[in-house]
Amino acid sequence: MEDTISLRQCIDWMDAGLPFSFICCSYDERRPKKSGKWITGGEAVSIHAQTVSPLPTVSPLPSGGTDNPSGDTDTDNRRNPRHRYHFTRNIRFCVGSKPVGLPLKIHLDLLTRFNGKKVLLP
Repeated sequence: MEDTISLRQCIDWMDAGLPFSFICCSYDERRPKKSGKWITGGEAVSIHAQTVSPLPTVSPLPSGGTDNPSGDTDTDNRRNPRHRYHFTRNIRFCVGSKPVGLPLKIHLDLLTRFNGKKVLLP
């Protein structure tokens, strides 16, 4: 029998900032010719887990006001990619233990293998 892992366990692993390997299918609604390709990652880490944005979520404007008049800091769309809503994660491939290259967005529901185990979708 093949080893399996639940999608929830995959998400917990990524959010903890631990390195992982994966195989997933690409998806891009705006560019259908780039969709459907298999992405194999030997070693990668989640960018969201390892960094905290040093930028403020509400920045003051020159007029003394703010760009978010309601004062709600969780709805700043310029800095919030809403990964949980879109069910995505930004990852970066690693060489050794150091992240290198450009970030890559993966859709979690398109994961097929995670750390050599088959991913079970809910």
